[in-house]
Amino acid sequence: MLFAKGGALLEAYMFYEIKRYDVKGKAELKTLGKYYIVDTGLRNYLLGYRDMDTGHIIENIVYFELLRRGFDVAIGKVGEKEILFIAKRDTESQYRVGNSYFLGRGGEKDPVVAVEWWRKAAEQGHAKAGHNLGTAYYHGDDVPMDKEEAAKWLKI
Repeated sequence: MLFAKGGALLEAYMFYEIKRYDVKGKAELKTLGKYYIVDTGLRNYLLGYRDMDTGHIIENIVYFELLRRGFDVAIGKVGEKEILFIAKRDTESQYRVGNSYFLGRGGEKDPVVAVEWWRKAAEQGHAKAGHNLGTAYYHGDDVPMDKEEAAKWLKI
């Protein structure tokens, strides 16, 4: 019950579960996921320090760095080969977070933060986020009015 869905170690955010993704079938697999531990010192305490585990420790660090940078992370499988990380950013979520800040849904209105989120999504090619960002620059809504910058984003 420690690792099962709703398990104590997962709920305490000591371990993170990562799903396995079948790249060819483009589907999440129900089995063979992995767990990554937040504190490698705790790992060393539980398992004992093993000098041969450097690769596993680096893999653990890379996983958390990808999460920190805002990626949705899965591990992959193509035939019998494992892909350590499939990292993608969810631009639709970034766009929607921007809209929530702009409209004040779930908290106070904060158009400045909204523009930051729209920019993150637009820089990755999200058309609606680019439109909102371009419109903000065109009208000078909580960003300096800049017709050239507006034109850049409205072209996405």
